[in-house]
Amino acid sequence: MEKLTPAIDLRRGDKLQTVLLIWYESRDEDTAGNRFQQALQSSRSGAEHPEIVAAIEDFKPTAPIGVSTVGKLFSRELVETMSRTNQRPIIFALSNPIEKHECLPEEVYARSGDKVAYAGGVQFPPVHLGGQTFPPSQAHNLDIFPAVGMAIYATNTKRVTDEMFIEAAHAVADQVAPEQLKLGMLFPPQGNLLEVAVQTPARVAQVIFDCWLGPRRSSDQYSGLDPASRLQAAVCQVCVVN
Repeated sequence: MEKLTPAIDLRRGDKLQTVLLIWYESRDEDTAGNRFQQALQSSRSGAEHPEIVAAIEDFKPTAPIGVSTVGKLFSRELVETMSRTNQRPIIFALSNPIEKHECLPEEVYARSGDKVAYAGGVQFPPVHLGGQTFPPSQAHNLDIFPAVGMAIYATNTKRVTDEMFIEAAHAVADQVAPEQLKLGMLFPPQGNLLEVAVQTPARVAQVIFDCWLGPRRSSDQYSGLDPASRLQAAVCQVCVVN
């Protein structure tokens, strides 16, 4: 939550209408956020949760993020409401294991067609429905943490900043091809993992170079190289020094 707002500001320069269904506090008992909290508590006790749909009607969020560990929390009504209130809604159902997923991809696609982009906490197989094939994405930190770690190691930076993680997220997103985006994919396919593992740390290393965070390597030293080559040169120098 704390990193999302600066990430939006850095990328867009304005405040997007992006509402997360993760609420740390509610100032007003009548707010949709408070109703969502009540819905979450009731759903954990096995009760119905129409308040979540009401919250979505009020706020019209772009992307509800499910980290509740409450299986089936995102109901048919929620998916249909998201589809009605958004041109291209995104649904993250990230709780593991699968039985704790807030919703499953086949349920989402059956209720929204090709309108919703879906990502789960595991890699689901493609869903074939009505003559169409929908490839669910997996939202996983394997695209981010190894890349940031490699950039930190290669540049020998002594500081790790929010901007480094934000740039890693942008780098991963930028590696989703336009035709993949049209299919509703939110992350690069896992078959591209090696390429992602090279390009993402290169982007993070460039942030480190540009901000002069690396104590032994200056930005000028690699100024004539593209990001991937700069990272490779930095890795080689670290290996020689060590």
